[in-house]
Amino acid sequence: MEQRVENKKTLSAGVLLFVACWTAYCASYLGRINYTAALTAIVADGVFSKPHAGFIGTVYFFCYGAGQIFSGILGDRVSPYKMIGAGLAGTVCANIIMPLCSSSYITMSIIWGLNGIVQSMLWTPVLYIIATVLPEEQRSRACLHIASSFPIGSLLSYVISAAAIKFASWHFAFYIPAGIITCVLVFWCICAKKTSKILGKGEKPSLPVHENTGEKISLGKLFMISGASVICVGVLVQGMLKDGVSSWVPTLITEKYDVSASFSLLLSAIMPIINLSGAWIGTKLYEKVFRHNEAATSAFGFAMTLIPLAGIVFVGKYPIAICVILLALFTTIIAAMNHLLMTLIPVHFAKFGRASTVGGIFNCCTYIGSAISTYGFGAVSEKFGWTATVVFWIILGVIGVAACALPMRRYARFANGSDKA
Repeated sequence: MEQRVENKKTLSAGVLLFVACWTAYCASYLGRINYTAALTAIVADGVFSKPHAGFIGTVYFFCYGAGQIFSGILGDRVSPYKMIGAGLAGTVCANIIMPLCSSSYITMSIIWGLNGIVQSMLWTPVLYIIATVLPEEQRSRACLHIASSFPIGSLLSYVISAAAIKFASWHFAFYIPAGIITCVLVFWCICAKKTSKILGKGEKPSLPVHENTGEKISLGKLFMISGASVICVGVLVQGMLKDGVSSWVPTLITEKYDVSASFSLLLSAIMPIINLSGAWIGTKLYEKVFRHNEAATSAFGFAMTLIPLAGIVFVGKYPIAICVILLALFTTIIAAMNHLLMTLIPVHFAKFGRASTVGGIFNCCTYIGSAISTYGFGAVSEKFGWTATVVFWIILGVIGVAACALPMRRYARFANGSDKA
């Protein structure tokens, strides 16, 4: 009887801790996506030019990517409860300061770059808590449900930003999320204190070193025999299209259809929810059609992006609803490829003890692509117009097809274990 009561208490604490993790990570998107959501209004108000406004987003992606390395090192030494608390507190500070620095895009870039660093401290400890702190019987469901925090956080960020811009000014697209995240930070601290007494405090002692029983091989040779050296180009292109297009879509809609910034944000806000189906669709194609070949599935995905992109070339010449449908289709396909390239491919390198390394390299490629495109697409549209920008997106899609199609047979042999190192 006593054991049953104790078990129930443990499970209840696990549920509460997961809710706190989900809420914290969802809230982090309010203080991350809000710059993208406010980008249209910032440009429309003449605060900065499109290249300067895009540069701020570029700095964020570079710092977020670099911060992942930092947080990975820190994660071996600091409690996940403390890391999440620090990440939320840093996000609050950055969002409060941002509107106060609108006289200089350099200063805003520095502040938003610091936001990228503190935001990078959130995902690793959330995963650690799910994998090691939560009761074992709750972990698989937690892995599944934590994924919904991304699109819901993105949607809420767009809605809040749109409302702030419509009824106040773009400044409140930062102040309101800061207030909400402050409340979430208090909630996190309360839950962390309560659950850590039952589930443990999440300290990370030094781990014993075990001999790697997998086959040892140089990373360079591993990339060559698997085709990952070429697939990395596809990962880079995927990063450019995923975040670059998302950053500039609201501005494109505003300029081509002469609608308000808040209206364009509300239209683009539906995309994260639609994109929930992306990972599921990509997995089904990977399993049922392409015989567990992620490279072939990704090549097909890149080819499919060319269809909506070809339609977007003529944006402004058809109803805005069609534009939104095309953009939703494009972002859903990209979401599917992100799952394939960033999650499924690195798993195949585990037998060589390189899954984490390959995942890190692929992540680095993604954020390099994101950083380049957030600034670059703004500069291209400023100098050559939106038609030229969308044509450039199509060229990138073709490069993505080639980068994944060329090594797909080699990758298939590697993934199936028939191509020996």
